[in-house]
Amino acid sequence: MLQWGFLYPVMLGAIPLALAGLVYAYLRRGSAPRRIVSSVLLLKLLPRQPKYRRTFKPPTRFYFELLLLLLLGFGAAGLYFRGTAQRVVVVLDSSLSTAARFGDTTVHAELRERAAQYLSALSSFSEVAVLQPGDSALGAFVSPTEAQALVASSTVRYVEDRLAQLVTQAFSAPAVNVVAVFSDIEAPSTMPANLRWQTLSLASQGLRRDNITISDVSLQPPSPLAKGHTAQLRVRSFAEQAAEVRIVSEVVRSIKEVWRPVPLRNFDIELKQGEERIVPIELPEASAGIAYHFRIEPVLSDGTRGDVLPLDDSAWVTAQSTGTRVAVVSPRSLAELGLEKLTLFDFESTSIEELKKPRGAGGHEFGLAIVDRTPLDFIPTIPTLLSLSSMPELTLGESPQQGSISAWSEGHDVLSYLQFGALGSIQILRITSPLWMEPIVETTTGAVVVAGSKDNSRYVGLGLDIFPFRGSRDPFSSVLLLNSLKWLARTTLTQGYRVLKTPMLLTGPLHRVEVGNGEVQEPVVGEPFALPTRPGPFIVYPEEGDRNATLLAVNFFSPGESDLLTATGIVLPTVEERAEQMPSVSGIAGWLALIVFFALILDVVRYLIPARPRAGSVGA
Repeated sequence: MLQWGFLYPVMLGAIPLALAGLVYAYLRRGSAPRRIVSSVLLLKLLPRQPKYRRTFKPPTRFYFELLLLLLLGFGAAGLYFRGTAQRVVVVLDSSLSTAARFGDTTVHAELRERAAQYLSALSSFSEVAVLQPGDSALGAFVSPTEAQALVASSTVRYVEDRLAQLVTQAFSAPAVNVVAVFSDIEAPSTMPANLRWQTLSLASQGLRRDNITISDVSLQPPSPLAKGHTAQLRVRSFAEQAAEVRIVSEVVRSIKEVWRPVPLRNFDIELKQGEERIVPIELPEASAGIAYHFRIEPVLSDGTRGDVLPLDDSAWVTAQSTGTRVAVVSPRSLAELGLEKLTLFDFESTSIEELKKPRGAGGHEFGLAIVDRTPLDFIPTIPTLLSLSSMPELTLGESPQQGSISAWSEGHDVLSYLQFGALGSIQILRITSPLWMEPIVETTTGAVVVAGSKDNSRYVGLGLDIFPFRGSRDPFSSVLLLNSLKWLARTTLTQGYRVLKTPMLLTGPLHRVEVGNGEVQEPVVGEPFALPTRPGPFIVYPEEGDRNATLLAVNFFSPGESDLLTATGIVLPTVEERAEQMPSVSGIAGWLALIVFFALILDVVRYLIPARPRAGSVGA
């Protein structure tokens, strides 16, 4: 459907005036053809004014000039036409929470249906781009029919919604008229007039929203307090009622059986409303090529089996994925430090100069650092344990002092399993730390253990010597070292698995990578490798054969996506308020000018080339 209009309608008032002038000109000039006679004496005998009303019979040229005047008038008034076309960005929420059951379907399926209905109502002249969570860039603008096909092929992704960023990205596209959002998140309280938001939530429909999830899993290293490796499984309730949860554990003992887990023990726990439980699970072994799969089967107190969002009921963990390269800067060897006894990490002695280099891209590939009895004149860019070492903003006392533990932060992970009451007087170097580091263990003479985060890296400072690592022969120092490494490692890897969508830098010769769906990819050595788009295990095969393949685990945990009870709102950043675009008149005005131009040329040609005299006319 086309819409016509004028940008400057006041100019239409000039058309009647021009028309009146044209008619007057022809009346003044007369319309009779010119005749050549032998004498003009007869004309003097004619009356000067006719006694009857003169009838205006314009010639063909009058209509020609009238058309030119009308074209010029319409052009001056800004004649335009446009269809009901719009440039639309459809933001379709396909984050994990949209996999929740919605009656007989899912939230995501219902959102797709509503987005398709919206697109079907758009004019065929419209241009549409579809944007979803996890997209790195806005796609191409296509017709509404093609956009409906894109919406129909959309699937739930293991990503967070991030709708605020998506809306900002949509508005940043040039010449966008409308942004239409289809999500299970409530619309913002204030938003631009050309932002359409359709919310579809379980709460607004009165549907069940109870959800039980595995919120985290980690592989614990051997310690004096445990016989071997254990997995810590965090199970969390986002339900309005209590639940009995069965934890099913499975093991993959070889690469060939990676898609056929072997059942292990099952565990039954009870969860109160909104409760989170940490469940320790002893593992038969933890070595390369061994993976464990955990899943939950909740039964709610009302007898309902299963929850609303089953996609967050599973987790994978492997021993191999916990290994990370740790740079050790110390005047002592790895054997003297006792680090050769710890197989969980890959310790390598290195120099201060190597640690100064940036990580990756020509620098080092270390994920953690241990600096022992070595002062630094820089702050490392990776998580670092400083044992009797200093760095800018963190200094040590000049001489050892005797002191007794007087205070400690019981809830800090670095101090897990530690008992301070039995400790007597110990020798320390008092630590002076910056404001971004917290003293977590203090003695009568000053702080002895500090911890904090800066620029997305964690740091632990120790004013006492915890080396060498002796295991059960020195429980306090050994547990403190293991706790510190675990707490530091959480910023660069999650012990036992890698986070979904986090690129991994693969080094060394590689043959292929097989992901959870059986797809085989060929990564480029030295370039980040995109992990699978779904949780699960995947295998890295070296060139020399399948015998040395590495099994890695990938998980996705997000409390915001798993919590279906809380009505999530959103605050949009400042986005540009875009009004409807002024209709383009360049095309019509140009055509009008072209028509007038050629018409004038024809008029001139017609004037310059006289018509051939007709038979019977009087010659000169």
